[in-house]
Amino acid sequence: MHLSLQEVNFMLIKAGDDPAVVLRSVQRLLSRIFVPAVRVNPSDLDNSPGGVSARDHLLAGLRSFASCLHVSESIMKERVLLAASEEGMDEIRGLGDAQTALTQPDQVQAVERTVLIWLKQI
Repeated sequence: MHLSLQEVNFMLIKAGDDPAVVLRSVQRLLSRIFVPAVRVNPSDLDNSPGGVSARDHLLAGLRSFASCLHVSESIMKERVLLAASEEGMDEIRGLGDAQTALTQPDQVQAVERTVLIWLKQI
């Protein structure tokens, strides 16, 4: 009788208020745990035809995905959060609502003020 030992890991990623934390955590998990584990630990792939090639392909994919997560985190840090729009603009949901709202001079001025604030932020 062949007894196969398998390892099971459980983890918790606390994201908090910063969405980049999830990206950073998953990227580090891949880079520091899964990639090294797949790289150095023997597996059934080592004994099968084309298995080493499949493992190398898996490693390349894991590294590439970890790199994409790192780049995505960098992009998130550079984002600009636009200021809230003026009161009344939240009710505009589509083109018809916008056309109706822009027939009123006070709504046009509210849109102009909001856009000017956004342009200064950018």
